[in-house]
Amino acid sequence: MWGVKGKVPRENLDIINNHDKPLKINYIESDLKDHVRWTLKEVKSGYVYRLEVVDISKTTCDYSGHLYVRTDNSLKPELVIIINGHVSEK
Repeated sequence: MWGVKGKVPRENLDIINNHDKPLKINYIESDLKDHVRWTLKEVKSGYVYRLEVVDISKTTCDYSGHLYVRTDNSLKPELVIIINGHVSEK
């Protein structure tokens, strides 16, 4: 997430389940509540999700943190997504 304050481009990440059994994303937690907001959309039920991440920083800053995606799959109960950001004045 890099850009000028108020104009940082949205980022999209596809979460793809390659297992035979469908995967449900139960919820998402973050340690970046003052910096990012996210939206999760199901593209193909149980197999493909699209995570859209938007910068909401109110000031110029650098940040680093995580989104923790919790699933119902015992083989993969948590996916950790690392988010880095640099928001500048110009």
